[in-house]
Amino acid sequence: MKSAQQALLLSVAYFIAAGVGIALTREANSIATLWPANAVLLAMLLRSPRHTWHLPVIGCASANVLVNLIAGDTAQIAIGFMICNMAETLTAGLVLKRFHDASWDLGSHRQAIAFGIIAGIAAPAVGASLGGWLIYLAYGASYWPMWMSWWIGDAMGFLIITPALITMNKGFLNELAQDRPGESAALLFTVIVVTAAVFSQLSFPLVYLVTPIMLWAAFRLNVLGAAVSALLISSIAVAMTIYGHGPIPLITEGKMADRVQFLQLYLGVAVLMPMIVAILLAEQKRAEEALQSEKERAEVTLQSIGDAVITTDEDGLIRFINPVAEEITGWSQQDAIGQPVDTIFNIIDEEDGTPAESPVARCMEHGLVVGLGNHTILLSRDGKEHSIQDSTAPMWDADSNLKGVVLVFSDVTEARRLAREATHQAAHDSLTGLVNRREFEKRLQRALASAKEEFNEHMLIYLDLDQFKIVNDTKGHVAGDELLRQLAVLLKSHMRHRDTLARLGGDEFGILMEHCPPAKGAAVAESLQRVIREFQFLWADQSFRIGASMGLVPIDATCGDITEIMRRADAACYAAKDEGRNRIHLYRDDDKQLRDRHGEMQWVGRIQRALDEDRFRLFCQPIRSLKADSAVLRYEILLRLEDEEGRIIPPGAFLPAAERYDLASKIDRWVIDHTFWWLSNHPKHVADLQHCAINISGQSLKDGKLAAYIRERIQDSGVPAEKLCFEVTETAAIANLRNASRLLTSLKDLGCRVALDDFGSGLSSFGYLKNLPVDFLKIDGVFVRGIATDQIDYAMVKSISEIGRVMQKATIAEFVENAAILERLQELGVDCVQGFHVGGPEPIEAMLAGNVYWLPRIDNE
Repeated sequence: MKSAQQALLLSVAYFIAAGVGIALTREANSIATLWPANAVLLAMLLRSPRHTWHLPVIGCASANVLVNLIAGDTAQIAIGFMICNMAETLTAGLVLKRFHDASWDLGSHRQAIAFGIIAGIAAPAVGASLGGWLIYLAYGASYWPMWMSWWIGDAMGFLIITPALITMNKGFLNELAQDRPGESAALLFTVIVVTAAVFSQLSFPLVYLVTPIMLWAAFRLNVLGAAVSALLISSIAVAMTIYGHGPIPLITEGKMADRVQFLQLYLGVAVLMPMIVAILLAEQKRAEEALQSEKERAEVTLQSIGDAVITTDEDGLIRFINPVAEEITGWSQQDAIGQPVDTIFNIIDEEDGTPAESPVARCMEHGLVVGLGNHTILLSRDGKEHSIQDSTAPMWDADSNLKGVVLVFSDVTEARRLAREATHQAAHDSLTGLVNRREFEKRLQRALASAKEEFNEHMLIYLDLDQFKIVNDTKGHVAGDELLRQLAVLLKSHMRHRDTLARLGGDEFGILMEHCPPAKGAAVAESLQRVIREFQFLWADQSFRIGASMGLVPIDATCGDITEIMRRADAACYAAKDEGRNRIHLYRDDDKQLRDRHGEMQWVGRIQRALDEDRFRLFCQPIRSLKADSAVLRYEILLRLEDEEGRIIPPGAFLPAAERYDLASKIDRWVIDHTFWWLSNHPKHVADLQHCAINISGQSLKDGKLAAYIRERIQDSGVPAEKLCFEVTETAAIANLRNASRLLTSLKDLGCRVALDDFGSGLSSFGYLKNLPVDFLKIDGVFVRGIATDQIDYAMVKSISEIGRVMQKATIAEFVENAAILERLQELGVDCVQGFHVGGPEPIEAMLAGNVYWLPRIDNE
């Protein structure tokens, strides 16, 4: 709707302008002076996007036809003139829009030149060429005089009228009305008065009195002021000259053609030349404003930029300093301007505190961009230190002369602190603050390289804490963490400064002693072990003592890589544990114990194959009661392995390897599966059975799914839960106290019985017994063997028997090998006995007299 209204208004303006042009043409006897209609349409085209032209062009074309019809032309002639005018104006608009697609304002000499060539020469020539032929054909007039008349009239219309219309805008009009109302009014009044006066009775030379007025408009009121002045002067001059007023008709002796030529020459000199001056002044002013704007923008940018910025002249004196630089250096801009840059930018080396080389001096000397090192400190005016990073760049003038430097720097104090923390955290354990495994291996690699290249001797100690799980399980991980922290401080205080103590994992530590022979390393290890043994950890009014098993590995030129060294250290540490814990084991190439451990590793494959091929066998050993129910059937399930050649292998040969290499849980499930299968297939035997004891390894205590697994097997097999008793060793239970308590409680809830095997071997058996829901205490055979000859063993068994009665837990003595032992056990009131004197291990099939057979294979799940 708005576009249609604008097109209608333009069509009306075009109609009026065309009417004025035709009237002037007719008054001048068909010789055109100005054709304003096309100038009006061209101004609209230059100020509008091309996709909006269709409605205005159609409206102006219609107005053109209408005005010619009113003037007395035939329809064919009117349409012909319309085609000539539209062709001329559209040619000018399209070409000028292609040159500059944005809205035109004649603010540069490029626009002025393009406008003069296209609108003042080329486009009018197109219209004159078509219009000359039309007039020649319609009226028989001479072609070239008509061509020249058309061309000059349209050219002058474009050059004088269009600039005023395309430069006119609301903002500039407001500026003239608000900022310079008096000057603008005076200018317009002077233009009208002087032009009217000149073209009344004055002589020809005085017509150029309008020129200084045009220059006044050009200098003071920009292009629009000059264009409006030119439009007023031209309108008055044309009108008065056409009607015979002014000096031009006098000097042309009444000849209209000469009069028009003089008038056009006059307008070109007096009006168009100041217009050109105005355009050039506008361009210069725009360039100055752009330069000033860029300067202001640069200053605002430097003021608001997050980095500190200092600029200097060619002598190194400060010319500018932004607020960030003021804050970091402590110097205000007022105090800093004119000072040598090194006075403000006072930098030192972070590591040794010596003055750092000035990047400004280096930049001026070499003319290149210069940066600071990574360890530079800036000392502010008040003595504060700031870690900084910077870049210094030279500034050149148009002749490649050095005019100064710009120094950009930022405060990275916090960033460097965080980087140092990140580097430290990447190389250290967050709990203890010790070196972590990755950093330890880097240092170990350097030590190994020095051993190979310089034949140095070093020592590696691999340390694993004993009884640490007791603290974790009974007091929680918070207590365990605090123990590790205290122990780390204690160990570091008893080591050489150059040695490396690292936490390698949970409760495992590594110690790298550089330039340390084996004898010295062993002495240090003994000293550290003594320190650990004497250390008392206090938590919640309770005292704990721990120990440490240590593996020692000499590092010399004959060692392999660090993987091999760590393997040796781990093996030596495990050997120390196997020797009874809290021991030190020095790795040697001919170490028999380590060879035995390597032999255990060979068992891993054999055990896995035995599981896959179902070559384990169930044995059982009877448990006899010393009470009135001695005929009750009780026994413990034992395990044997049948090798590839059919030989039966006792558990002592393969169970240690299974425990060490995480195969014990699989074996436990095999035993549970096959025991339940056997019992479910012999219901009469189960009816006579008091209970069948099944061993659970320490590894299975950590299996959170074992209780559910046993529940499913009980439901599937139909074996009554009260016929089942599950045994765990005291050592395993104490080492996994929380897990053991949870599992045994779950088994009790199912209706099963629970026995604590090897009871008495722990450090504080009675103290932990109240935390475990057990039915039977199986007294460790170490005490039972010597009960007939050793008073201490007798006392131990007696105390266990008594505590069992107090806690209402039945006692079972293992390793009953002769009548003397049995007699003493009866004296002490032990409930049950087990051992070769009362019955050795037999295949489970022996329970069914005369019906001995091997179990069929049961696939493990």
